[in-house]
Amino acid sequence: GDYPYWEKRESRQYTFRGDYQNKLGGGTHELKTGFTFDYYDLQKDERTNPEETDPDGDFPNQYHEEAYGGVLYVQDRLRYRNSMVMNAGLRFDFFDPGQNAVRISNQRVLALEKPTSGMSFLERWKAQVSPRLGMSYPISDRDVLHFHYGRFFQLPDLEYLYDYSNNPNAGNALVGNAFLEPETTISYQFGVRRQVSDRVFMDATVFFKDIFGLVGTEELEAEDERE
Repeated sequence: GDYPYWEKRESRQYTFRGDYQNKLGGGTHELKTGFTFDYYDLQKDERTNPEETDPDGDFPNQYHEEAYGGVLYVQDRLRYRNSMVMNAGLRFDFFDPGQNAVRISNQRVLALEKPTSGMSFLERWKAQVSPRLGMSYPISDRDVLHFHYGRFFQLPDLEYLYDYSNNPNAGNALVGNAFLEPETTISYQFGVRRQVSDRVFMDATVFFKDIFGLVGTEELEAEDERE
């Protein structure tokens, strides 16, 4: 037709998870710990202007990538004298975009005379330790102070890592980047809750949130093209 474009995509995610929870110290501590392991199987076949003599068309975006990721966490919920409640936890997130995607990204930046990245697992994986802390403390029979701090790990859409991953010569297309870092959010929150009556309460909260590592684009040119 007027826009000769064809696309087929398929994505599968397999998750293996285990959790453990127990109360310790006569119910003073409520301990939780666990892990999650994810396996991703991603396929995409995108063609523009396919023809009988050239079925792949112009700059095909075709890939079949496998990736791995997971989480380890531990959390303790502490109750002190049936009044103060504190939640403290630690979370470890990791993600491996896969050796093939890193190899293709290295080929692309090497052709542009840019520095490449290592191929080993420890060099290509993304990891972050994220502490979490929350507290609720009554200062009177009607007023409660509450506080929360957290650090959060968020993967970008995986197509931003893999588009054109098997085509190092993608022309001027917007290509994926296997070196893309995850998005990180740091959040603080502090507030006071007051029970005005049996049916009405007021809550005043001050919060701060810092988000960095957002997905963007960068124009890459070969060093000799700038001369």
